[in-house]
Amino acid sequence: MAKITTSEAENIATVPKADGRERLCKCLGWAEFDEEKDMQRSIHVDFLYDTLKYTAEKGFSWNKAATCANFADKLVQQIKVEPPFDVNTLKGTKPLNIWEYEQQIAAIERKEQERLDEIMTEKEETVSRINGETKTKLDKVAQSETAFDKEKADGRERLCKCLGWAEFDEEKDMQRSIHEDFLYDTLKYTAEKVEPPFDVNTLKGTKPLNIWEYEQQIAAIERKEQERLDEIMTEKEETVSRINGETKTKLDKVAQSETAFDKEI
Repeated sequence: MAKITTSEAENIATVPKADGRERLCKCLGWAEFDEEKDMQRSIHVDFLYDTLKYTAEKGFSWNKAATCANFADKLVQQIKVEPPFDVNTLKGTKPLNIWEYEQQIAAIERKEQERLDEIMTEKEETVSRINGETKTKLDKVAQSETAFDKEKADGRERLCKCLGWAEFDEEKDMQRSIHEDFLYDTLKYTAEKVEPPFDVNTLKGTKPLNIWEYEQQIAAIERKEQERLDEIMTEKEETVSRINGETKTKLDKVAQSETAFDKEI
């Protein structure tokens, strides 16, 4: 039995059923037959075409659709080798192996649906989280703006008292309102940008730069003197140790000579 290829599966499933059944018969190498007399072959063709059409509509690749059709063809061939029976009994019923095949397809569809459900759930959770974070940020901005507005209102009220201005209608007296805004914004800007003067008391215990540099120079000279003294002491200790070693060696030689002389006497 010829197998259905990927390109043949696409050519069969993308045309109307009558044309698709005709192409399917040519693909399988079947000669023309009387569908009323050969009901078994007619059902066989219908089943293979419906399988291709079903898998294609469910999103299977053409390669997988062809595999399913060949698998279905194999199942039908197994049915044919069973004891003969009235083909009319196939109407409204399904052989066990065909039922199992449909169950496998249904299981694949369930897994795909479960995966889609997981993706949708994850997407909804992500959108919900982002919306929550966005709302929190917007609430913080709104709170900051509210606090800023309250702070500005209090500042403008104090400024009016400082200037000795009586309460006025800002909408009617726009000039004074703009005047007040300008003065407040100027004070706010300078307060934020200009560094406050430092406390002169912090100068207690500090030194002018030139005195500090002089002390650093003196400390550097003292370090060099100490390093030179350390070198001299090290050199002196090495010299004394060398002299002691040489003296001990000479004394040992003298003692050995005296011992040899005594033996000769």
